[in-house]
Amino acid sequence: MNMFFVLVFVLVFVLVFVLVFVLVFVLVFFCFFFCFCFCSFLFFLFSFGKNNSNLIPKEKKKKKKLEKTILFNAWVTE
Repeated sequence: MNMFFVLVFVLVFVLVFVLVFVLVFVLVFFCFFFCFCFCSFLFFLFSFGKNNSNLIPKEKKKKKKLEKTILFNAWVTE
């Protein structure tokens, strides 16, 4: 009878230890996973914003150059 209680105690202890270990592992894994996803999302947003801000002056420069070319062509043909 005494051996039965020891066996039950060991089984319960092992089950609780495994459950706590798995729970902590899953929580840490999801914490790192969501942190990685959030950081990647922020990096994507900032890089996308940086690329947009760089494209606007290039488009303005192209438009200005096109306007100068049109004016030059109009001046040459007159």
